[in-house]
Amino acid sequence: MKLEEFYSRLSNKKNNVSIERISSEFKELGLENFLMVTMNEEMEIWDSTEKEIKNLATSPRKADIEEWLRPLLNDIEKYKNDNLITMFFSYLPRKNYYIAVEVANRASIFKTLPNLVPDDTSINHMICFEKREFKNILLLSRLIPWSIGAQGLIGYRIYGSDLSFITDLASFNGKPTIFPKPNDLVHFCGNMFRRDTDPYKIKETREIIEQIMKENVFDTELEMSFFLREKIMVPIQEEYEKTEKFIREHINDENCDIWKAEKEQIYTDLVKSNKIHVRWESEKKLFDLVAKYFEDAIFQHRPSWLCPQSLDIYIPSLRLAFEYQGLQHYEPIDFFGGEESFKRRIELDSKKKALCKKENVTLIEWHYNDTITKKVLFNKIKQSGLSV
Repeated sequence: MKLEEFYSRLSNKKNNVSIERISSEFKELGLENFLMVTMNEEMEIWDSTEKEIKNLATSPRKADIEEWLRPLLNDIEKYKNDNLITMFFSYLPRKNYYIAVEVANRASIFKTLPNLVPDDTSINHMICFEKREFKNILLLSRLIPWSIGAQGLIGYRIYGSDLSFITDLASFNGKPTIFPKPNDLVHFCGNMFRRDTDPYKIKETREIIEQIMKENVFDTELEMSFFLREKIMVPIQEEYEKTEKFIREHINDENCDIWKAEKEQIYTDLVKSNKIHVRWESEKKLFDLVAKYFEDAIFQHRPSWLCPQSLDIYIPSLRLAFEYQGLQHYEPIDFFGGEESFKRRIELDSKKKALCKKENVTLIEWHYNDTITKKVLFNKIKQSGLSV
């Protein structure tokens, strides 16, 4: 779908301005082909995909691909047991993640799964409860799912992106990969969202796919999508369906009251112990990336010369700072105080830039549209004139 047509269909017109900021690059990269695919287009892709799938099942690279996947496959297969309830969830810097980890620590098995790509900073967990641990099973299952308006923790991520987005936005003949439907992975781990309705997410996911393909494991993106689905997503989906069936057979109103009260208590304890203190997800995600490559990175640095303001991220050894610039830095947002606060924020941003220049600190602004990846990070550093 053309971006202009997509704009016209948006019910929330305030997003038009921000989407237009990436429109030129979006079009140049041919990403309109991945936006809001019609049913007729889907049917055409199904037919051609189905023919290719038969060949992929006997791909000459199958053994090499399975070897690449083996460390992850071993962990998933090792604990496959009818007497265990197994769940998978990934790190996102939000309240429910920290509560989920506290619950997962009660499990008989709580593992951090290996990442498939060496420089991926994603954190993926697998948890196995014995069936008698019903309260913890119910609690964890209610902490990690997808919900209206919010992505879930459940599943497995590469470079922070859910596998369902990666496999569905892989390119096949210049268009998104669409496997014949119905299939068990259409709503992977309960994800009811379409993968082709967010230009930002499409752009970010396509960049992540490019990074995966640089591993030279797969000949084509369709091959990548096929094997990630068959070898990783299918077993995870099987465990998800098993868990949901178990919960349906045991859930009642009393159980719901118990898990809600337990969640509130765990959260209260975490707040009291200062284990939950990060408010904005994107800033934390950016810090995690920077800290992976620069060990002396500081989160929310407050030098005396900048008081009372702070630097989102600061690397002392390079005198380099990063500022994550949310939408409120570019246009008035009611949630952030409207027009008056916007004008004040512009003044503070200008003051911060001037003070950084005076103190010989290189300040890099990270626009909220910029993908948080290693490639973008080092490109920005290079563009700033620093050599690392």
